[in-house]
Formats: sequence, structure tokens, C-alpha cells
Amino acid sequence: MQRPRFIILAALAALFALTASASAQGSKARVSMYSRLEGDQVEIAMRVRIDFHWHLYHDDLGPADAVGLPTKVKLSGEGVEFGPVIFPEPVRYEQKGLGAGGGDTHILGHEGNIVLYAVGTLTDGDELPALSARFDGLTCDEGGSCIPWSATVKSQGRGPDSVFADFPRGGEADGEDTSQLDAGGGAGSGEEKGSGDGLLQEFNLDEETASAMIMAARAHWFEDEDQPEEAASDDDAGAAAADAEESED
Repeated sequence: MQRPRFIILAALAALFALTASASAQGSKARVSMYSRLEGDQVEIAMRVRIDFHWHLYHDDLGPADAVGLPTKVKLSGEGVEFGPVIFPEPVRYEQKGLGAGGGDTHILGHEGNIVLYAVGTLTDGDELPALSARFDGLTCDEGGSCIPWSATVKSQGRGPDSVFADFPRGGEADGEDTSQLDAGGGAGSGEEKGSGDGLLQEFNLDEETASAMIMAARAHWFEDEDQPEEAASDDDAGAAAADAEESED
């Protein structure tokens, strides 16, 4: 049954209380931040570990009618001028019936372990200051349940070389991020991108309320579909894999 997108989202404003119960389930993504000083250039790597069966959205959602919230990262550090945060190439997730006019759309996101990079320039002094990063976004599972996500982390120093193995240099380090090209309407296609701001402006919402609405919208849309139960052992395996990777680094 087709459910017009604007009706679904507007009706779900009453379900704002879902945000509190969802947040109580705990964070589904964790971040480690590392930084290095090369001359006057600051190299920053942020490793994000996302739980099995969950995904985190890209900084560019993709098409304008994608339903979700982009991941935003704010870097802080005294005496440092930061360039844009560079995300890895995203994964495409289909959103059937959630597009404009009740049609299908898709959204861009990430799963598993990913590393984000950024370049900064020292504007004062010649030593690396204390750096931190604030993350805000939305994590969703395969069944459509979503949890607003935020995290603030401090740099833990130089970090392992493996985290900086794919550090972008040249054009990408100057903000030319070619990883966001997407065959279904990525950079350079002329298609309007989904930043999440349209949803906030359309219903005059703040991001927390919008997160609750999106979570409920996805649950409502998939309520008639069979959803596989997640085995408890998957979470244990995910934690073990993350610990193993950390020890290897």
C-alpha cells in the first residue's frame, strides 16, 4: 500500500517520545581520533566502528527525497584552520516507497569500519594543539529502526600507521572529494542532493525531532514486512572483531 511521504512524516510528529527510548538502547557507532603534524600541515584520521547490521548516513544523502539525516563532523583546535572532512565512498541503500510522491528512492551511507580524513593548517605556533571532533548523525538497522547518534572525541596522538594508510593527498586534501560520485545520481550528475535540511524546514523541526520522525517512519513503513531477528552472537562477534583489529594496529 502506498503511503504518501508528507502524510507519513507529518503524522509521526506525535511519536517524538520514541527518541528517548531509542537513545536508551546505546550508541551503535564509536569513534577514535588521531592526528599528526607534518610541517605546518595537520593530518587527521577518525576511525568509526559501526555495529553489525547497522549503518550511518553519509554527509551527502544522495537524492533530494532521501529520508535520513546526514552525518556532520565539527573539528576543533586552537590555532588550526581546518579543511573539509573527507568521507570514504558510500554504500547505496534503497528506500522503497519513501521517495517523492510515494515512489522509490535511495540514500547513501556507511557500514562496518570506516576512516574519515581531514587536513588542517597551523595558523599559530609550531606545535600540534589539542584537537577534538563532534559527530552528529543517525544510525539505522536493517529492519528500519533508527537511533540519533552523537559523539565527541579527542585526538589520541599519532595513532597507528594503518589508519593513515589511505590518507588523501593532492586534490582530495584540498577539498576535491571524488569519492562521493554515485552512479545513481552522485556528484557531477546535476541532480539535487539531499542534505536533510529540506525535511527540517518543511515541518519546522529541530534535528532531534526529525530523527524521531524518521525512525518511526521507517518502522511504520516496514511494519508489514518480515524482519529477520538479529542473533545475539552477531553483536559478540562484532565486538570481538573490533578488539582484534585494535590489537593488530
